[in-house]
Amino acid sequence: MDAGLLVMGGVGGINVLLLNLLEDSKLQKDRRPDYTDPLYIASYFISAGLGIVIVFAYIKSGTNLNYYQALHLGVTAPLILLTAVSAAPKETKLPDSEA
Repeated sequence: MDAGLLVMGGVGGINVLLLNLLEDSKLQKDRRPDYTDPLYIASYFISAGLGIVIVFAYIKSGTNLNYYQALHLGVTAPLILLTAVSAAPKETKLPDSEA
């Protein structure tokens, strides 16, 4: 397995957050997020991890990837997982039968 593909997936995972960081730099200081907040920092690790997990799953399924595809999968990892979670059937309550 090419570790470079996993790295590209991780880089792709934090790509959107880095773009958000660039946009935050244009805000006034009092409107910027707290960059020292542990949840803010954890979001970078979680996003990178999601990208790595998605690329790993593709590799294990036998899909041949190049670096660009791994980067793209990392960028889209949050959307892939959000779609998978929202597609799961929700618990529905059946109406009581009047027998």
